[in-house]
Amino acid sequence: MVALTFYGLAKGNVLKLIGPVDGAHNICGADVDFTDYKHLYISNLESGNDNLKDIFKSGICVKECPKKDGKKIECKPTPEVPDCNSASVTDKEYETIEVVGYCFPKSIDNLPSSYKIGWDNVVQRFKESKAG
Repeated sequence: MVALTFYGLAKGNVLKLIGPVDGAHNICGADVDFTDYKHLYISNLESGNDNLKDIFKSGICVKECPKKDGKKIECKPTPEVPDCNSASVTDKEYETIEVVGYCFPKSIDNLPSSYKIGWDNVVQRFKESKAG
């Protein structure tokens, strides 16, 4: 079992197992044409207000986690987010830090109020799960 694990790590593509998945079910950093887009940014945290599963529909694979410094977001578009730099995304863009391939909000206090509610719902649901 140990030998197979090391062989898999050396010869396989671990990102296909643990990589974040965008709203169109592409694996960030692993799928063809996504190797440069290794991070997942949730472009609409409001979607966590009603149904936790819906929050990942707005997920997009990005080259770098957004810093809210005026730079364009470099991403792979999805049907839910066809333009990563449209007003619907950039108007509520939030500064992030990268944590194991995911772009987490750098400061909860600086999120738009509707995003804070969505984020709190996500955190609460995670705490209630077996993983939390």
